[in-house]
Amino acid sequence: MKTLLPLLVFGSFLLLNACDLSEDPPIQNDPPLLDTLSCTAAPGIQPVFFKALAVGQKSRFVFFTGENYFDTTGQNYQYHPDTLVMEIINKEGIRFLVRECITPGSSPHDDVTEQDSVLYYYLSVENNFLRPRRSPDNTGEIVYSRLFFTREIPLPLSEITSQEMQLQGWKTAPANGGFYQEGFCENCELNGTAYPYLNFVVDNSDMAVDGPGFTWVYATNAGLVRCFTVNPWTGQGSGWDLLPD
Repeated sequence: MKTLLPLLVFGSFLLLNACDLSEDPPIQNDPPLLDTLSCTAAPGIQPVFFKALAVGQKSRFVFFTGENYFDTTGQNYQYHPDTLVMEIINKEGIRFLVRECITPGSSPHDDVTEQDSVLYYYLSVENNFLRPRRSPDNTGEIVYSRLFFTREIPLPLSEITSQEMQLQGWKTAPANGGFYQEGFCENCELNGTAYPYLNFVVDNSDMAVDGPGFTWVYATNAGLVRCFTVNPWTGQGSGWDLLPD
């Protein structure tokens, strides 16, 4: 019996340790990874072409603000010293990972979303639509992109032919007060660049319930040209214009 007792104690000790080893180790909160990519906006790099997305494409945008959205005679708007870079950095299946950042030296306006943050999301072409999608890292954020805002909206890549529209100052015409519409513009000019054909997608459907309105102007062979959002209460807007190389 004297020999058996120590053996039982030793066996119990091994059993307890075996149980401890089978449990998952305690979870450690690792520090967040730092973004080591520089946010550069040098011209001469192929812009983000919607119909031919590719890693390495990069587009540059300048921030603007405007007023009097509902007044067709008020067309003035102002540019600000803020430059946004939209860059395709990776491909995952049919999806392309996009990185958005504000360049060093910018003086972010109060209306610039997530001024100090680098944002990531996906773009893909599916059934002739460009589809922006949130990345798993920002599913909880209301605004996941400064260019696509809160919307994961499919943008038609075929030439829209439903109605002709124009750029008037920072706004589109005809005016839209609270619904979704699509249109096109032939031989439009913006910031000294002529575009043979532009698609317009105006999604103001949320303005009917006091939500913001959104507009995207783009060319399938030139990517996003202009985007902006509108406050339904004040008529003030803010957005981004493509910087030509």
